[in-house]
Amino acid sequence: YVKSARVVGDVIGKYHPHGDLAVYNTIVRMAQPFSLRY
Repeated sequence: YVKSARVVGDVIGKYHPHGDLAVYNTIVRMAQPFSLRY
């Protein structure tokens, strides 16, 4: 999970330097099924 979070953080830093709120919403959507799985 730590590796995934780090990769997601790197991707956000590279592709989304401007929209924090939109990125946050995307992470929440990605994290919901992930947390349901584990």
